[in-house]
Amino acid sequence: MTEPKWKKFEKHIHQIHAQLAPVGAKLAYDDKIMGFDSKTERQIEITIRYKLANYEILLIIDCKDYAQPIDVVDMGAFKSLAIDVRANKAVMITTNGYTPSAIEMARSAGIETRTYLNTGSSDWPSVVSIPALISQLNLDTWMVSFSPVPGFPWRIPPQSAKMTFPYIEVFGTDREPLGPIVVLLGKKWHQDESLQIPGEQAVTIGEHVVIKDGDFDIHTKITAHLTISLRHYLGPLGIQMDGFRDDQNNSIITKELSTDALDPARIARGEMPGWNEIPDKEDLAVKALFGMFVVSALPETIEEMNNMMPPSTT
Repeated sequence: MTEPKWKKFEKHIHQIHAQLAPVGAKLAYDDKIMGFDSKTERQIEITIRYKLANYEILLIIDCKDYAQPIDVVDMGAFKSLAIDVRANKAVMITTNGYTPSAIEMARSAGIETRTYLNTGSSDWPSVVSIPALISQLNLDTWMVSFSPVPGFPWRIPPQSAKMTFPYIEVFGTDREPLGPIVVLLGKKWHQDESLQIPGEQAVTIGEHVVIKDGDFDIHTKITAHLTISLRHYLGPLGIQMDGFRDDQNNSIITKELSTDALDPARIARGEMPGWNEIPDKEDLAVKALFGMFVVSALPETIEEMNNMMPPSTT
């Protein structure tokens, strides 16, 4: 005979608390306690008994696998049970939350209200997300300028369809290769946080470097001019977990959790449902529980540059 789903739920909650209970605690499933007021044996799904400073502590847990939120009728019955057995702590755990009036009754009676959340369960499937904030520092545009070095002949560095300015090779005055312009900028961009400020920025790539034009050495100064913006996006970050939501303070209780993958580029393009750009993160109506700061990437090595370059059309 197949075990009823509600009983599987009770046993699963008992198993979770067996892992969480303190050393020396005694757990019982489907326990019976004689009521002090009713003089009747009362059935309780889960009890936890333990000693604290030589005092006997009784915690009772009521499990409700209901299709609807718990209402004041069920909460009132549990409140009466907790008083009758003189429980030191009472906790109700359900699968579909509580009505506002049930929450208020529980709060006034000191009863914990929790909802079971398991994103990997087929019996009690849950979709869980937390509000997240992504702050994205964007290098919107950049260009380079070249200027002469006093005392050396100069001309505009050449470029072609295959070798535009960002990919021109730069050498030291000793003719040692320094790397392409974009790689030199990438190193400065990622290492110098003073550049990462929204607005217009200028950074010297080379005060006196050499660019080869055939047999002619162009001694030049290279400056990069950057346009930088900071944008904020608020949206739901999915999480995977097996635990509880405290419905009185809306916090999550779990031994571990993992987040879903985030793709800041797709979020910025408006391709992720539920994510929206916000003008100012300081004016959030919802508190973000997870934050991420993303910086536009530039290559710092030739290998990274080659991976980022568009495929050749020739």
